[in-house]
Amino acid sequence: MASPDGSVDGMAKREEESVMEAYLTTQEVAARFRTPIETVRYWRQQGQGPASFKVGRRVLYRREDVERWANERYAATSRGGDAA
Repeated sequence: MASPDGSVDGMAKREEESVMEAYLTTQEVAARFRTPIETVRYWRQQGQGPASFKVGRRVLYRREDVERWANERYAATSRGGDAA
């Protein structure tokens, strides 16, 4: 619902921010893994990275897909440590 000045009310704005927090951009995924943006693009091209989708020209990643992919990579490549 808009206020008299035409701005979006606080609740609607919070809902929109919550939805946007559920998705990451290519830049945000690159920052998460401390890797160049080009590497994340390469992963996507090769089908090796986290699941992604396009909205217009923008590539987005669901936060849960990125976390799942990271956990899978951890499980597949972790070495050493204490199993207990």
